[in-house]
Amino acid sequence: MRILRDDGEMPGKELYERAVAAGVPTRSKRHMKSLLHKMKSIERVKTTPPVSEDGKSGKGRRRGNYSYAITDRGVRHVDGLDRLVPAS
Repeated sequence: MRILRDDGEMPGKELYERAVAAGVPTRSKRHMKSLLHKMKSIERVKTTPPVSEDGKSGKGRRRGNYSYAITDRGVRHVDGLDRLVPAS
């Protein structure tokens, strides 16, 4: 979640690559998506759907990937963790 807080909204693949580079102990992209799904259910992150072929988000054929962004609640959570355990 620190990556999303610091770098902003990004697709799952890019988020996974940055997490691995930062040393986050995730086993695979599937594992990362599972973690993101859990964080979404407790309102720490939100998703933005891909844009459809007509340039609108909504119904119709969609191309691309969902993007993930941190919520205000997630920012408060990460800030609280940073006060307790500084990032390495």
